[in-house]
Amino acid sequence: MSDDLEPLVDALRRQLKDRTRRLEDLEDRVAELEKLVDPDPGGVAYEQLTSDQKVHRIRVALLEQATAGNAPTMKYDDVRWLFGGKPSAGHAYDLMERAANADGYVYETGGHGDGQKRIRVEPDAVNDERIVHAVNNGPAAVGA
Repeated sequence: MSDDLEPLVDALRRQLKDRTRRLEDLEDRVAELEKLVDPDPGGVAYEQLTSDQKVHRIRVALLEQATAGNAPTMKYDDVRWLFGGKPSAGHAYDLMERAANADGYVYETGGHGDGQKRIRVEPDAVNDERIVHAVNNGPAAVGA
């Protein structure tokens, strides 16, 4: 190889090595993000869902109901149905309380004549873009 080309070849090798390292870093970051994002939310077994994922599903389901013109409320048996009957009544109530800790969601503990606790959504007050996005983009976006 000519002495004139050697510095150029060395520079190209360094550049290639740097790009390869950056690509490997990006692959690692994508792998980490894939652990957080569920591309198939319906494919995750109930036992594998985190509490935050369950709360997110409740919020999305409520907003979907409300935007479809249905009752914007859920009682504990509705929450249990959402998860295939898996959560106990106590856990369903806990999830409802946690789901109400967001703008637009209210946990009601009575005063409806039936004495049942419920969670309600006020669609215009919801400002969590993840929830709005999930509702606007259908079931495939409900993962987290």
